[in-house]
Amino acid sequence: MSKDLTIVKKPITITADAKNKVYGATDPSLTYQITTGGLEKGDVLTGSLTRIAGENVGTYEIGSTLANVNYSITFVSNNLTIAKATQTITFETLTHVQDVFDFTATSSSGLAITYTSSNTNVATILGNTVTVLSVGTTNITAQQAGDANYEAAPDVVQVLTIIQFGEDQDILLSEAVQVYPNPATNFIRVDLDTLDKARIKIYSITGKQLLEVQDYTSKEILNISSLKSGMYLLKIESDTTSTMKKFIKR
Repeated sequence: MSKDLTIVKKPITITADAKNKVYGATDPSLTYQITTGGLEKGDVLTGSLTRIAGENVGTYEIGSTLANVNYSITFVSNNLTIAKATQTITFETLTHVQDVFDFTATSSSGLAITYTSSNTNVATILGNTVTVLSVGTTNITAQQAGDANYEAAPDVVQVLTIIQFGEDQDILLSEAVQVYPNPATNFIRVDLDTLDKARIKIYSITGKQLLEVQDYTSKEILNISSLKSGMYLLKIESDTTSTMKKFIKR
């Protein structure tokens, strides 16, 4: 009387290897170890390891479609961990060529840069715009604090030296042009001296443009009643020259 020989599946345990990468990098190859049992000579597993989709910083479980009809597979998962990437700031040497100008530092991550001035009596900053207020030296620090996917960048400091207020201005024009009354309450006038007309721009001390008048004629009234009390910068521009003045609004 014959009997059947029953061949049962061989149990094995497959354990995924933990993997790591930084944000923005290519995934490493997903690998595994057979930690219990083993494949018989010539046998192979079909399928592959996969992970949960996503590219932001975080932990992503590794899964498996590995199979062989002759094996009972126990799969032990692991994780792919995505860490924050580092970043750097490029901030070139500063040269004073205008009294209101924009910084142009960049980060390798593409994230926005913030700036601070160590001496706000010399220069103030609003966004990317610096406004020069007086002769002196200030350290301008470019910073990028990072986000969910990037570490904070190392700060970069550049020295801004102001030898002369109104670096871009016509010195003779600066001496000739007068703003009055100064301090003022509701209005000011600008004596343009030899200029027929000019563009007038008023800035806050943080560099925000508050008013612009085209084709201003000498001694015409400029209404400043809407401005808050404080110091302001007034830029006088023609097609060929310019100068900067300060005035105080009471």
